[in-house]
Amino acid sequence: MRVVIIGAGIAGVKAAETVRQHLADAEITVVSRELAPLYSRPAIYEVLTGERGPGELVIYPDEWFDEMGVEFFKGVEASMIDLEERMVKLSQDQEIRYDRLVLATGSKPVVPPIEGMGLGGIYGFYTLE
Repeated sequence: MRVVIIGAGIAGVKAAETVRQHLADAEITVVSRELAPLYSRPAIYEVLTGERGPGELVIYPDEWFDEMGVEFFKGVEASMIDLEERMVKLSQDQEIRYDRLVLATGSKPVVPPIEGMGLGGIYGFYTLE
């Protein structure tokens, strides 16, 4: 069984972990547009304030993927999904075939419509980049 997971946030990584627990022989691939492995998004503000460095937010380091036998594509986007051919095309012109596909692409920060928000200097952040 070949499982492709798009997204390496907590949902994507936990999906990979769960597949490995239940299907020991599965070929698992995780695709992430980010370069960092799974890190604590709620703690990003600590990097902005200088309380912690980016590496201190990592929850599952690169070694975890190796230990779990999960192929990890970092800094790569899934540019197309062909449902009929069961294939994901990546931004690096690679193609990955799958038996099961998991979309764990997360969400986006929302800046609420509060008076004064349009004055500038207010930003939503969601990634270490």
